[in-house]
Amino acid sequence: MPASVCIVGHGPSLKGASLGKEIDKHFVVRLKNCRMLLAEREDYGRRTDAMCSSTEVLPHICKVEVKEYWGYPKRGDYIPRRVKWLKRHISSQAKVHIPVEACNLWNAAFLELGGKHSNLSTGLGAAVIALELKRPKVLILAGFDNVWDPKIQGYASTVPTVFNEGGTKDTGHDWETERKLLPYLASHYKAEIRDLAGRHVVSPG
Repeated sequence: MPASVCIVGHGPSLKGASLGKEIDKHFVVRLKNCRMLLAEREDYGRRTDAMCSSTEVLPHICKVEVKEYWGYPKRGDYIPRRVKWLKRHISSQAKVHIPVEACNLWNAAFLELGGKHSNLSTGLGAAVIALELKRPKVLILAGFDNVWDPKIQGYASTVPTVFNEGGTKDTGHDWETERKLLPYLASHYKAEIRDLAGRHVVSPG
């Protein structure tokens, strides 16, 4: 298991920060619609170990060839034919993971904390999957601008809307409650959760 996992989000804080080499030091998870970011290696790095998307758009992530594909069942379940389609279009050596039970557990916890959205965002869904599958000592949420600071105004994804299929720009997610969930995740999985620059840190104890 990797000691650290870095999930690369689409927040604008990574743009121009020249943190690509730092990103590449970890097991790197990227979210759907990341191909434009991969073209800017200085800021976003070049390494990709796993791709993650909601199960609704799972077939789209085969565009990036990796060893692992993660599906986030944000509605509590998923359509098996989408998984079958993905498996037909990726390497036979690649693995597909859809940890329904863990995702449902943490979506329920999110709602119990007062979540004003029906589910976690795909980014936080990827965080849950990373913690469940990889059990890292450190989980880095890079480019998760609204999660770390829910009060940010005028947030806009670095990915143009034309590439959006319902998740890379602000779609009404409850960032404040997602932020409140982080200490529970850190405590349960005994992992430090932080941003890439180290300005925000949630310790496990």
